[in-house]
Amino acid sequence: MSGVVTYTVRVDLGKSTSNAMPGMKGHIDLELKQSVLVVPSNTLQRNDTGAFVVVLANGKPARTPVVTGQVIADQTVIVSGLTEGQQVVIIDGTLPPLP
Repeated sequence: MSGVVTYTVRVDLGKSTSNAMPGMKGHIDLELKQSVLVVPSNTLQRNDTGAFVVVLANGKPARTPVVTGQVIADQTVIVSGLTEGQQVVIIDGTLPPLP
């Protein structure tokens, strides 16, 4: 078949599937997205109103609310609130209090 790619993967089913045995084959559907916006997870902050990141706006740090999605390793998908190219600040405790 042309255009078919096969990958070997390891899946941990936990203890919820008593019928599964080592060496059995199965079928997994993956949701693939062509492009998503991600930020390092350590840039995310939370307060009473939800998640936010600090971006540089006119050279100054500004709190920007975001809606987060999946966490992939040490990256978090940003569903909304940021656009590609915005500079996200990694908080290290040296910033003055933000408005």
